[in-house]
Formats: sequence, C-alpha cells, structure tokens
Amino acid sequence: MNSRLVLEQKEFPNDSKVTCKATHNGKSYSGTTSICSAYPLSVPSIQLETPRFRTVMEQKVVTATCVVQTAVNAKIYWLQDGKDIKTGITESRTGQNIISNLTLQSDQWKELNNITCKAEDHCFKFTQKTINVKGATLKTPTVVIRRSLQDLLNNDRVVLECYITQLSSSDFYVNLEVNGRELYDKQYVDLPISKTTHSITRHFSLQKPHLKNNTFKCKLCQGFSKTWESNSLGKLFEEPSIQLYVVPTNMSSHSENQKLVCSGWGLNPKIKWLSESKQIPAAANDVRMGEDGRVAVTSYITVTAKEWKEGNCFTCEVIDNELDKLISENISICEVTPASSQKVGVYLHGPPLQNLGTDGQVPVTCLLVGPSLGDFSVSWKVGGASQKGDKQFHVEHSNGTETLQIMINVSATSWHAYQIVSCEVKHRCSIQAQVEHISKCRDPKPPSIKLVGPSDSDVLGSENATMLCLVSGFFPSEVIVLWKHGGSDLPSSRYSNSPSVQYVGSSTFSMNSRLIVPKSEWDQNSTYTCVVKHESSDIPINSTIENVFGSVMTSPPTATLLQGTKELVCLVFGFSPSSINITWLLDNVTELSEHITSTPYRGPDGKHTVWSHLSLAPQDWAPGAVYTCRVTHPTKTLSVNTSKPEIMEEGVLFDLNMFDPIGGDGGEDNWKMAFNFIILFLFSLLYSIILTLAKAKS
Repeated sequence: MNSRLVLEQKEFPNDSKVTCKATHNGKSYSGTTSICSAYPLSVPSIQLETPRFRTVMEQKVVTATCVVQTAVNAKIYWLQDGKDIKTGITESRTGQNIISNLTLQSDQWKELNNITCKAEDHCFKFTQKTINVKGATLKTPTVVIRRSLQDLLNNDRVVLECYITQLSSSDFYVNLEVNGRELYDKQYVDLPISKTTHSITRHFSLQKPHLKNNTFKCKLCQGFSKTWESNSLGKLFEEPSIQLYVVPTNMSSHSENQKLVCSGWGLNPKIKWLSESKQIPAAANDVRMGEDGRVAVTSYITVTAKEWKEGNCFTCEVIDNELDKLISENISICEVTPASSQKVGVYLHGPPLQNLGTDGQVPVTCLLVGPSLGDFSVSWKVGGASQKGDKQFHVEHSNGTETLQIMINVSATSWHAYQIVSCEVKHRCSIQAQVEHISKCRDPKPPSIKLVGPSDSDVLGSENATMLCLVSGFFPSEVIVLWKHGGSDLPSSRYSNSPSVQYVGSSTFSMNSRLIVPKSEWDQNSTYTCVVKHESSDIPINSTIENVFGSVMTSPPTATLLQGTKELVCLVFGFSPSSINITWLLDNVTELSEHITSTPYRGPDGKHTVWSHLSLAPQDWAPGAVYTCRVTHPTKTLSVNTSKPEIMEEGVLFDLNMFDPIGGDGGEDNWKMAFNFIILFLFSLLYSIILTLAKAKS
C-alpha cells in the first residue's frame, strides 16, 4: 500500500525529519527522511542582476535582484563591500526560485565597489555571487571634439562630433559641455565585451542662439568615477570675416582677363558675387573646415580686361545665416592700385634749339616713364587755354616699364612771348593730376667754354688723342656742342657729348664734349674749335685752340748762357717734346750739383722753354775755370760754356759765349743786353700765359 504526506514548505524546515511507521501482522516498521536527503548533491544556482549604468545615472533609487534556484528553503543575504545589508531587502518565492531584491539610493550605488548575494542552507551550507560595481581598471581613452564637415555639406546647421578612441568594454555616456555645463541629453553606450578597444563617434546638433564667446567640450563618463574631457572648441560663433583680392596677371598686355578671389570665414558662410549691383555667376566654391570648427569658403570669378580697365566695381558678399550676418567688400582697379602706382615720372621738354629760329610752330614734348601708362591721360594747356596733343610714341621695355612721348606744336610767337605750356597727367583712379609747366627762359645764363688739349704723356705712344671741351655755367640745360677742324665741321661720330648736369647747390648746368683726334691729323698747324649753341645767344659761342700737336713735332733745343753776380743761367728754348735733361760741368770733368732746373714750360706754339740756375761763390770763380751747361734732348745733345781768363785787368769782362776779351765799355753793353734779354724773355713768357688764359676763358 502507499501513503502520501503533503507538507507546506514552511512546515518542513530544511533541518527537520519525517518518519513513516507501519504495522503488519503485529510487527512495526518505520522509515525517516529529510529535504537534504532528497537533494543530496544539489547546490543552488545564483543569478545576480545589477541596475544598468543609465538607470543609476538617471534614477534616484535603483534595485539589484538576486535569483536563487533551489528546492530548499535557503536564506538569502546581501553584502555591500563585504558588510551585511539589513534594510531595503524584499524576498519572494516562485516555484523553486527564491527572488531577493535590494533597493538602494543611486548615490549609494555609485559609491559601491562590490555587491554580493549569498544563499545559506543546512543542506549545502552557503553559496554566493559577487559583482564588481566599479568595474575593471580602464585604459585612458582619447577624446576629440570637432565639427562635422559632412553634416555641413548635407545642409545640417552646426553639428559637433565627439570622436573617442581607445575605449574599453564598459558602460559610459557622452555629452557636450557648453561653458562647463551639460546642456544636452546624455548619449549612453553599452559596448560589447571584447579583447580589443573600441572607437565611437557621437553627434550633437547645436541650436541657436549661442554667444560668440561660448566654448564647447566633449565629456566622457565611464563608470561612476572616471571622467575625461576633450580640448575646448571656441570662436565658433564669432563674427564672420571676408577677404577680397586680385590674382596678379600681366595686365600690361591690355588683353588678359582678370581673376578675382573672395574668401569668407564663419560658422556657415555662403558667397555671392555682384557686378554693379547685379548678381553674377561664379565657379564652384571650395569649402574647408579648420581645426577650430570655422568654415572657410573660397570663390572666384573671371572678368574681362575691358570690364576691369573701365573701373567696374565688383562686390563679394559673405552671408552667414546661422549668425544672421552679411558682410561685403568691393573691389575695382582703383581699389587695388596703390597711391604710389597712381603717379608716373613726368618730364617736360621745350623746343629743341634748332627749332627756335623758325617762325611757325615749335614742338614741346611731355615724356611719361613708368608701368601701365595706358591708365594715364594727358591734357595740354598753352597760355591757360586747353589744346590737344599732336603725336604720341609709346614704347614697352623689357624691364616692365614703358615710355610715352606726347608732343604738342606751339606757335613760335606764343613761345617767344613766354606763354606757359602745361602738361597735365592724371591716373584714372586719382583725383589730383600731376602738372608740369615750361616756358621760354626769361634770364638765360650763357655758357663758359674751356678747351683742354692732350698732354705729351697722352700723345706719346698712342694712335689717338683726346681733346676736351668743358662747358659750364649755362641755363637752361639744353645745349648743342659740335667741333670744327681748320674751319670744317667734324662728323658727330668723332666726338661724344655728356648730358647736362646740375650740381648740388648750383643754379646752372655743366657738360663736356670729348673729341677723338687720330694720329693722321697731328700736324704742327692743327687748329680745333669747340662750337656751343645755347638760347642765351643768337650766335654760336666758340673757343679755338691752335698748334695742338706742336709739342708732338720734334724740335731741337737752342741754348744760351747768361752770367749774374753770383750765378750762371742756362736758358734752353724751342724744343719738343718736353723731355730734357740739363747738367753742369766744371772743366768738363766734375759734375756740379748746386743748381736748380725749372719745369719745362709749353708756349702757345707748342714748344717748350726751361732754365737752369747754377749758384757760384766768388772763390769758385777761379781764373781759367771752365763751366759748361750740357743739354740732353731726344733730338740732340749740345753744350755751352764759359770761363774766366787767368789774367784779367780791372774793368775787362768776357762775353758769355766768346773767349775774346773786350773792353770795359763793351762789357757793360753786354750786361745790359743780357739784362734786356732776360726782361724781354720774361715779358714774352708772361704775355703768352695771359693770352692762353684769355683764349681758354673766351
């Protein structure tokens, strides 16, 4: 037979026993059992579920659940970091599952390191499960904040990216901080368990308005105590900016189109082009984003050279709808032409001297020197009345500069009446014109002429000689210089004229002309004339030099000996070239050194004169002593001598070049003659010097 006893769990504790007794034929039988003997090898399983990271961060109260699967009536305990928890525990049983819930404040949960669920029973003693609430040690992630260019191109307004790398498997959230405050919803992420690190990107759309001084950071909270932040991103909402410029081209060709480039910086800038207030199309924009999150947009247009040269105004507008801002800049040829380029070298020249003698028209020339002369206009005034120019000559040079000659014909009557001629030069972008004035000079200064012939050292051994005509002290600056030889004009290829120069501190001008004379023209009677034409004189001013090459024609010297009271004088003249040597001898043996020899002087005829003085003491003049003056010249060597007779009566003198004695009266006449010769020679020398200086000055 069978007998079944059904007991409630509470009526059958784990450590209690149940005995069944039976009697058969007067004999008793019994058996004892318990819960433990029914499940001898059973150890209950424990499932411990903790609240999710997001729940802890968002709720004030959180619950952890421990499910113990067992047939026995086990007792459940909760341990917080190894310490028993007595409060906040509820328990229920469903079938063989014992469910225990632990309720804590979220702030308490965040402070936990470990939570343990422990089950105890007489049958199996105890079992437990522990979870590390803090989590394992995490690697340091990298947090970067940046602006999303792709979202911008997709017409999203302002989207910031939080790009995070080196993430461990863990629960965390990402948020955007504005000025240190979390103003956006947290974005929670639960990464799967992995042996490798993770990378994620989270986006945050900024909403207006944001102040221009706001700063933004990405904040990463991993677990309850680990926090990382990115660098700050600022200046996103600062005022937009613009730059408009011209791409340099060779505009001097007057045919190349001009490229204009506009760049705008801002939160979300757009570019629009206008010409004379009308919108014009542009090439595709180049959009770039900087590390600071600001966007740079570059756009360009190409305008024709005609539009550019005409001074059309082009406008670039930068519109930033996110900031409700519009800024613009204008550009034109005048905007980019610096003030220094709006001026040019202007030189005004009066009529050439050769035209001043005419009775009709005389030309006045205005010369412009500089780059891009096509941007300048020229106007004329004669006597205050406007007049058109007649001819223009434009030249482009390899160094990038240009010259422009504009001529106007003025009546000779107006010019000679001292009417003012004005050349006004004005750049298309300039308000003020450059004005140069010119008129006939009321007080011209005549030139002075000095002719300088070649020296002997310049001529000797050379095939050509140079003559110099120095012209100075004249005003105005224009002068014509030409040369004549023996009354005939020389070709201009034979001479070169320097430009007129005005030295610092001087009110007049100077110049020079160099004439090359070949050796074939070196004759003794050569005469050259420097002819100068200047408006100070109706007739040319001449200066002539004669016997230019007289010193080149060789001529032997002539010598004479003169005697004074304490000296002898050896006079040598009429020789060429100037190289000469004079020595004194006593008795044709002893060379005397007590003498002084002058420098050879060149006379108007090109011949040279020199003299040598020999000082004599009375004791040196012994009777019978012979003094000799020896002259050495490339053409010849000659000697003149004198002596004192051994017996000389009182009043008897000797001729300087004769040995025959003469009477006292004759000696007196000879001294007078010698004295007169010296006086006449010195007078002739002085006259030659004065005559030469007078010719040179004229």
